[in-house]
Amino acid sequence: MSRPPAPRAVAYCNWHRGLSDTARLVRLPADQGSGSGTPGLFACARCREQYDLTPIGDQS
Repeated sequence: MSRPPAPRAVAYCNWHRGLSDTARLVRLPADQGSGSGTPGLFACARCREQYDLTPIGDQS
């Protein structure tokens, strides 16, 4: 018996305004920690390269 494929994570790319399985968080919300407000911004691999965006997890 074969296993079903593993689920993929999909997120919305705020730059090209579409879904992507390569999207990563690149901007934190301005009101981080206050509870409610705007969410962080995500960018797919293509948009990160095109707009020179660095994922939050890769920033030092």
